[in-house]
Amino acid sequence: MLLLAIGAFALGTYHRVFEAELIQRSSDPNTADLVVGLLLVVLVFEAARRILGWALPVICGLLWSVSSSPAC
Repeated sequence: MLLLAIGAFALGTYHRVFEAELIQRSSDPNTADLVVGLLLVVLVFEAARRILGWALPVICGLLWSVSSSPAC
């Protein structure tokens, strides 16, 4: 649990430190931005799993995979 808290603090610090750069390149994220965003999504899913059990993260994950699929 402490490891998740430290990770969340580090990811939040990334946003605070690079706030101006993130605003300037909002339409063109670099690799670090994408990795931080992905890790934040994973942390949110883990928090939901710990609080509510497996039902909500599974449903949200399924809905997210359907909504993020490319349109044909």
